[in-house]
Amino acid sequence: MNILRELRTDYIKIISLYIISFIVAYRLPRIYSYIFFSFLLVVFYLAKKDYFWLALIILLVSNTGSLFVVDNKLFTKGLPLYSFAGISLQYIDVFSMVAFIKAMQHSIRHTIFLKKELILLAGYFAFMIMYSFGLGMDKSGLITVAQVLVGFTFFYSFPKLINKASDFNKFIALIIPFVVIEFANVLFQFYYQQTFAGLLNNISILPSSEESFRPDIFSLADYFGICFAMYFLSRSDKNNGFFYLIILLSFVTMFLTATRSRIVVYIIMLILYFVVLQKFNIQKIFSFALLFLVLFFISNRIINFHQWIDNSLKRISTLELLVKGDVTAGGTLQRIDVRLPRVLKGIKANPVFGWGFSSAGSKYIDHHVGNFSLIAQVGIVGFILFMNFVINFFKKIHSWHKYFSRRNPFRKVLEVFMLLFISSLILQFSSYCFYDYLLSGVTLYWVIFILKGIELNIIEGADYQKKLLTD
Repeated sequence: MNILRELRTDYIKIISLYIISFIVAYRLPRIYSYIFFSFLLVVFYLAKKDYFWLALIILLVSNTGSLFVVDNKLFTKGLPLYSFAGISLQYIDVFSMVAFIKAMQHSIRHTIFLKKELILLAGYFAFMIMYSFGLGMDKSGLITVAQVLVGFTFFYSFPKLINKASDFNKFIALIIPFVVIEFANVLFQFYYQQTFAGLLNNISILPSSEESFRPDIFSLADYFGICFAMYFLSRSDKNNGFFYLIILLSFVTMFLTATRSRIVVYIIMLILYFVVLQKFNIQKIFSFALLFLVLFFISNRIINFHQWIDNSLKRISTLELLVKGDVTAGGTLQRIDVRLPRVLKGIKANPVFGWGFSSAGSKYIDHHVGNFSLIAQVGIVGFILFMNFVINFFKKIHSWHKYFSRRNPFRKVLEVFMLLFISSLILQFSSYCFYDYLLSGVTLYWVIFILKGIELNIIEGADYQKKLLTD
């Protein structure tokens, strides 16, 4: 695969612009930040290389490296907040609007995987807005819904701006190397017990106790790194050490955060991918282990984090207590005995349509209890529509997978996409409400990129299959 060589110039440009963005945000007077980041949006609107500018701006708005937080009362440095006539727009909102306007200029047909199912979910979402008005929504709820609606325009914008498989691959390839930034971010938080943005804004937002300290990351690069590194490996017969390194960096980064549910999901993904899909051989095992040892040695030379590794292992070991019947996992887990009863109370009070986005129902919504939170939000009806989406996802993937012969390389690509979706569903059904009807930020981008990626690869795979049949 020559995509890394092909994008060599683009890598230099995007890293340079990322560094310049940091300097402008934190080292220059605030007025220059507004001018510079607004200028980026203008360039994006006028540019022809949409994959490049989309990658750059999405990296910024997804808070890669915990650097580009939104300007607010606490963080006076970061991405600009546009305020006028009593209305405040975050940079991500303005970006979504610009992308939508630009996409409207394209005459190309808009396609995305499971389009009909998405329209059905959108219709129920519209109903939930009206329903929530009946239950009562405060100003905060209205603002949240408005921001989500603006974000949803990306379901239209992205498929029109990235309408070729080659552009999609370039777009993804520009994002995943920033896993290195996330890894550095975790090491930084370990050392300073603070995020980079918090330190530069003179704000302490992480616990000072070393025992209770856990670095916090939730950006696009890390989860996308491990997922789409697998995607690129599945598209090529050649082993590319760079993508194996990205997978390893993503896993180590998440391991050091001691986020139990995600660590378990990552382990399941690695086992299914390397053992079931890739049929991991001894040479690959040795290479992967060697990469891990080199990475650990380099990291440990930078900062001695033996105690933090112990803390991560201790948190993971509490899962054994959960299996044995301790619902609190040694006092470290409140999902089952504290959070869940509150959510179940909300479901019992309003089971059919849930509480929507109303003020009264906000106390029953808790993303730490997975699908129960989704049911509390949109009721049994909304959950059934979500499951309809899930079932049709697997049915259609299976249908195309069955159509593609074993000689078709895109058959393996579909297997990887199925694995990626399963990994997110494990979170959804066990510990965290990954999908709800107020999708935004990283999760919104995840859904859109996965669906568009599947659509483009099915088109390529179908063309490849036709050639196989005619040969």
